[in-house]
Amino acid sequence: MRSAVSLEGDGGGKFRRVTGDTPRSVRPMPRGAAPTAIIWRGLTGRCGRCGSRGIFDSWFRLRERCPRCGYRFEREEGAFTGVWLVNYAFGLLPFLALITWLILTLAAGDDVAVMPLLIAAAALALVMPVVTYPLAKSTWASLDLAMRPLDPVEEAEATLHATDEGEDQPR
Repeated sequence: MRSAVSLEGDGGGKFRRVTGDTPRSVRPMPRGAAPTAIIWRGLTGRCGRCGSRGIFDSWFRLRERCPRCGYRFEREEGAFTGVWLVNYAFGLLPFLALITWLILTLAAGDDVAVMPLLIAAAALALVMPVVTYPLAKSTWASLDLAMRPLDPVEEAEATLHATDEGEDQPR
């Protein structure tokens, strides 16, 4: 059930604030929230704004908005291009660990079988992007929020789209 919420304008086409009661489940992001907290929420697959879980419809599909606070994850067209970069970084870390292990093993003078390493590297290259994709998406949305906090219009839109059904969502 939504409460009556309206946008109060300044007469020049800009919104100054939201008036009226907001849904009970909405807890706005505190002013000056630490970017590390916002990013950590994304790294754990939660909404960067409120920390709610349940932001994915399926493994490869992030919801348009957070079911609890109404935050729109894709704030502008093409905003998720950065997911590729984050997903690449997530996939690169285990690969770098494998290369580091190889260098240390060779430096110690031990023999290393090449074929198992090639198989492991190929498996990492194929599996890691698929496994880490959801976390890359939520992390990128959180990075975007940490770098560009919501403007008043986006805050108002999030408030208008917040639902009480988010109350049942685990934190």
